[in-house]
Amino acid sequence: RVLHVHFKPRHNVGDAAVVDAIHELVAAAVPGVRWSTLPMKALRGPPDARLLRFINGHDAVIVGGGGFCSKFALPLDAGLLAAIAPPIVLFGVGHNRNAGDPPLDAEQLASLAAIGRQARLVGVRDEATRALFAGLGREAALTGDPAVFLRPVRPWWPPRRRHRRAFGFNLAAHGWAGQGDDLDRAVALFRAVIGALAADGDADLCYLVHTDRERAVAAELRRTFPALRVCRYPASRLLWVYGQLDLVVSMMLHSTLFAFAAGVPVVNVAYDEKNTAFFADLGRPGRSLPVATATADAVLAACREALAAPRDAEAALRERYATATQGFVRDFATLLGHRA
Repeated sequence: RVLHVHFKPRHNVGDAAVVDAIHELVAAAVPGVRWSTLPMKALRGPPDARLLRFINGHDAVIVGGGGFCSKFALPLDAGLLAAIAPPIVLFGVGHNRNAGDPPLDAEQLASLAAIGRQARLVGVRDEATRALFAGLGREAALTGDPAVFLRPVRPWWPPRRRHRRAFGFNLAAHGWAGQGDDLDRAVALFRAVIGALAADGDADLCYLVHTDRERAVAAELRRTFPALRVCRYPASRLLWVYGQLDLVVSMMLHSTLFAFAAGVPVVNVAYDEKNTAFFADLGRPGRSLPVATATADAVLAACREALAAPRDAEAALRERYATATQGFVRDFATLLGHRA
């Protein structure tokens, strides 16, 4: 029995992709695994006898992935953490910090250091998060985001006209720190970018919905671009849609990661340090532009570069993540007493 502590996936396709991918990866290495779940916020409360009995009735506890190293999950309750008996594994966790947010405070860092010391295995999403753990005295494996390894499933989809290019777009509208100041600017920016990319009248346009709160944004863009197809699918089916595109312009990290997993070039308008961290690992820092200063001309220049550039760096990083994740899952299976 494995307990998975994660962010609620109900309203966020990226969070759902992380959960589904971790379950797929572990099930392939640990036949017959049985899952229980807890919301991430459960680790922030004081130790409750009933909760502890539930947690300690498992053979292992997986925490993650997603933005565990952030104000959204930290600090943890020290008493609860100390009372957890099964081995703890951090899987694909990352550091989230919205533009304008303060850094993690002393209490949050101490809490992260404590679970890092207690965890038997630590796998992180990017080099910036690995450096964060290193500064706290804990070595971590760079496994990438688990969502990269989700298996795509084809939804109903109309036949594509092969001579046309297909462009996908995603904005962040789920309540990030600077949204009140920068979302209107981002919508105007995307409107200009979509208009330029569709100027020749021979392109398919898709809005890729990752959270419920994007409905209004998608509807606003459709008023300007009636041909914009709004794609609302569960994680595995939305991932398949990404594979049909020629270019993605994203804001949310998991939109970027879905494009990366599908082998599709992507340009990002960044509202969080996690976005720039991914493109730094990819060796393409110029493809992530800060939302507060990005211009349509700069985004379009990055799009042209992404479409023209070879994709060797993307393929190499996917292979690096795959190798590390396979090793991490084997180590987890061994921890549970299964032959690797």
